[in-house]
Amino acid sequence: MSRRLTLTVLSGGLLVAGAFAWSCGGGEDTTDAGNDGSADTSNPDTSKPETGSDGATDAGTDGSDGAVGPRCTTSKPFGAITLVAELGGADAGSSGARLTNDSLTVFYAANPTAALNGTIETATRDASTSTFGASTALTTLADAAVQGLDPSISPDGLTLYAQFNPSNFVEIVYGTRANTSANWNYSTGITNLSGSAPNHGAPYLQGDNSTLWYAARVAPDGGATQGGGSLDIFKGDVTGAGQLANLTGVNEVNTTFDETSVAITSNGLSIYFARKEATDGGASGTFHVFSTTRAATTDPFPAPTLVQELDDMPTTNTSPTWVSPDNCVIYLQSDRGGPAGGIYVATRPL
Repeated sequence: MSRRLTLTVLSGGLLVAGAFAWSCGGGEDTTDAGNDGSADTSNPDTSKPETGSDGATDAGTDGSDGAVGPRCTTSKPFGAITLVAELGGADAGSSGARLTNDSLTVFYAANPTAALNGTIETATRDASTSTFGASTALTTLADAAVQGLDPSISPDGLTLYAQFNPSNFVEIVYGTRANTSANWNYSTGITNLSGSAPNHGAPYLQGDNSTLWYAARVAPDGGATQGGGSLDIFKGDVTGAGQLANLTGVNEVNTTFDETSVAITSNGLSIYFARKEATDGGASGTFHVFSTTRAATTDPFPAPTLVQELDDMPTTNTSPTWVSPDNCVIYLQSDRGGPAGGIYVATRPL
């Protein structure tokens, strides 16, 4: 699902779980640019809320529309993978869908004309179970040759991170605005993720605004990659808009295979990502969804495993792009509907 897109920002005063080759879906980008769901029905659960292995309770608000009570049982597999048709269709080149914590607003990369250039778009809905309304492209201030992917919004809606692919390298940029009705300021690179050869992409801002997760092929962000120049996962503590500290590699999930496209719950306990590993443990030519859960953010992640219900080995690329705070809903990008790829969703049953 690799393509060139134009990142856009609103005037006034920006890649992939998705679709730069790091965001995955489609063939891998040779420029070293890194980067579905019906629920079962049942009677309401009147039992004592469970915490499950993910450390998040199944009770309380569902993290989407203010409803009280559990939406799902987090120990159950996700349901069927379903196309989010209103966000471009199955083979429209749409990717990198990331939602606000209430799941009512989505930002994603779109290529509606099937041309080389595309846009970062946004859409809203009234409830988490509704379809999104018409998408709106953010007004561009970026060069038409720049690829904009994986837009990730802060909880307050005032900072937007995304991937740029200028001049065949990969860079994470951010834009800000004064309030949610204001225009976006022009996007800029993150100082300690920029330089002569940035090659950082697929940004994912954790839902509590504490950590920015991303993919990279280069040191010194957390040390050397895990061999062979592989694409690996890194993170940094967010100290302010576009400001990161304590950059480090997430070595317990990194391997000699490519890893990218992180989606992590707001509490930092359950992580999903894409990896090029086959079922026999060897290298794969396509990306597949892996996951692992830890008991506390101070613990390392246990060894990740393939999320079988989200997979279609070995013929399609599938990678996560957003997971709800309660770990009940996951958005994906996949080329299962065609080589350009599309946006999908899956939901756990109650």
